[in-house]
Amino acid sequence: MGKVAQERIHTRREALPPGAVFDNSDLLFFPMRDVYQCQWHEELDGGRCLPVSTERVFTGGGSPSTFGARSIAVSEKMIYVFINRLGGSGPGFLVRFPKLRLPESADLFDNPDGRYRQVITLYANSLRSMEILQTNVSDTALCASANGNYVLIGRRLWSGSGERQWFKVTNDGKLIPLPLK
Repeated sequence: MGKVAQERIHTRREALPPGAVFDNSDLLFFPMRDVYQCQWHEELDGGRCLPVSTERVFTGGGSPSTFGARSIAVSEKMIYVFINRLGGSGPGFLVRFPKLRLPESADLFDNPDGRYRQVITLYANSLRSMEILQTNVSDTALCASANGNYVLIGRRLWSGSGERQWFKVTNDGKLIPLPLK
């Protein structure tokens, strides 16, 4: 068995959250309220590709009902996202979006107006294309194959027996139930 090369990643302003995954073209995706996409060029370079959080300011005690990305799986053409209340309880939902590449230049100083319009158009197109796969979900387990052709979804519904149900998705098609317990 070959030895795996390891590299230390230093992030100055952000810490990579659990759940970071690579797709089949070596792009790194991770959930951190929203979904981010990065490339590795001696350092991580990228940005938000799916603005899925509902950030809310709340100072009245308790916790606000802010929703955001908790876990993801990335197939060849889609990003599967479990969205639920951040820092609290309650049901969430499982969605998928077409995987759209960020514009090449991430530098707003090159062309601030053009770059801003490109990014906002990307967000609008992504959100417009969202497909809701399941609502009322309490938790999920998401996993994609290395080639991006298959996604395994385990989900537990908020109201119900509490039993996890498993599904396989082939080439971003329909969810096929699996006889796993």
